[in-house]
Amino acid sequence: MDFSIWLLSCSLPPLFPSGTIEASDRPDVDTMVLLKAGCFNMGSEEFPAEEPIHKVCVSVFYMQTKEVTQQDFSNARKFNPSVSKGELRPVENITWPEADTYCHPAKTCNSGSTT
Repeated sequence: MDFSIWLLSCSLPPLFPSGTIEASDRPDVDTMVLLKAGCFNMGSEEFPAEEPIHKVCVSVFYMQTKEVTQQDFSNARKFNPSVSKGELRPVENITWPEADTYCHPAKTCNSGSTT
């Protein structure tokens, strides 16, 4: 099975149950937007790999407003897996574990942690 090319944009859970966060508590908030919790139907009957259509619910979270550049990813992870090279282009062609480690570098210290 071929892997799709994914663009990387990190997301973080809010610090407080109310969904609020202070910029002084999280310096990266200025590049993120708060997405509210909600549900949607995911999947498609048009493509077998996307079946069945099912309900997905997500909690409130922050997401970056721009993709991670190849330069940012390379500086943090010491390699650039992108096929279409360019320092200011979005990083692509990465695995889920690579994206997760980039977005949550502290997890690399916790063996056996899951997302």
